[in-house]
Amino acid sequence: MFHITETQLKNIKKNSILPDSYFVSKYHFSPYRACNHGCVYCDGRSEKYYVPGDFERNIEARINTPELLNTFLHKTREKGIISISSGVSDAYQPPEAKLKIMPDIAKVIIKHKYPAMVLTKSSLILRDIDLWKEVNSLSSFTLLVSLTSLDENLIKKFEPNASLVSERLEIIKQFKEAGIKVGVLAMPFLPYITDTKNNINSLLTKMKQLSVDVVFPGILTLRPGRQKNFFLNHLATISPELISKYNHLYSENRISGSPKKEYIHSVMKIYSNLSTKFKIPEQMPHYMYHNQFQKYDELYILLSHMIPLYRNKGVNVAPLIDAFKKYEIWLIKQKKILNRNKKNGNHLDELLINSFYLNDFNQILQNDKLFYFLKPIILENKCFNENKM
Repeated sequence: MFHITETQLKNIKKNSILPDSYFVSKYHFSPYRACNHGCVYCDGRSEKYYVPGDFERNIEARINTPELLNTFLHKTREKGIISISSGVSDAYQPPEAKLKIMPDIAKVIIKHKYPAMVLTKSSLILRDIDLWKEVNSLSSFTLLVSLTSLDENLIKKFEPNASLVSERLEIIKQFKEAGIKVGVLAMPFLPYITDTKNNINSLLTKMKQLSVDVVFPGILTLRPGRQKNFFLNHLATISPELISKYNHLYSENRISGSPKKEYIHSVMKIYSNLSTKFKIPEQMPHYMYHNQFQKYDELYILLSHMIPLYRNKGVNVAPLIDAFKKYEIWLIKQKKILNRNKKNGNHLDELLINSFYLNDFNQILQNDKLFYFLKPIILENKCFNENKM
C-alpha cells in the first residue's frame, strides 16, 4: 500500500556546462519522489536526499511534470538526451499505473523530437512501448533496466515490490525486438550475495543472449545513518551470518557509503574479465548516443569514454588525459561565452567544425595523433567503433 501526495516539480535539471558522461544525458528529472518498490538497499533512503516520511509508502507525485517539460523544451537551446530517472524513485513505480504521468511526458518529448532515456525496473513501461517506439523513430530512445541477478527468490528478498526477474527479461526482449537500444543497470551487486563469479556469469550470459547493448556494474553503497541501518536490520532477518562481514566491509563509514577499496577492486576485476569474455561494454558505446547531442558535448563524452577503453587495452593514456583536460577547459570557456551571448548550440558546433577544417583544433588538443583520429568523427560524422580498437 502507498499514499500519494500531489506536488509540483520545480525545474528540469540541466547539465549546462558539461553533460553527464556516465549515464550520458543532458537533462534529467523524475515525476516522483520516494519509491514504492521498497528496495532494501536503496540509496534514496539516506539522509542525503532529505526524503521525508515512510520512503516506500509516502510517495510524492509531481503532476505538473509534462507541462513544465513542455515549457522547458520550448526555451532550450541545446540538443541532448533527456534522462527520466532519479536516485530516489522509479518513474514506473506502482503509483504510475493509476496516475499515468509518463504517457503525457512521452507525448511532450515526441512533440519536441528530443532523444530520451528511462531507467526502471518495472514492467509497467510496456504499457507505453508504442510511445517510446515513436520517440525512437523521431530521434532516439534508450531503456535502462535494473537487474543484478536471475535468481527470482533472491531478488524478491531485496526488491519486494519491483517487477519479477522474468518480467524484466520480457521488457528487455520486447524493447530490443522494437529496435530500441537497451542497457542493464547491474547495480548494486550485494557483497557475498550477488557479487559471485557464478551470479555475474549467469547474468551476463543472459544479457548476451538478449543482445543487450551495455551493462553498467556497481557495488552496494551504504551511507552511514538511515540507509545503512535499514539495510543491515533487514539483512539480519534473512542472513544474520553476514552481518559481521558487512560490519567489516563498511567499517570505514565513508560519506559515499563505499566499502573497502580492495573489495571493490576484486569484484570489479571479476566483472571486467567476464564482460570482456562476453564482449559486453561497461559504458555506453558511441553508437548509443551518436548524433543525440550537440557535437561539442558528444565529443566530450567520447573523449571521457576513450580513456578507460584504451587503459584497459594496456595503452598509456597520459597523453589522452592531457588532451581531454585541455578540451574540457576550452569547452567550458566557450560554453560560458555561448550562454552569455544567448546563442544556441549550433553556433558552437560551427566553431568546432571550422576548427577541424582549418586544423586549428590541434592547437587546443596538442596531440597530432588524436586530432587526426577525431577528424572524420567530427567532419564526416563517423561513429567510433570500440570493437575495432
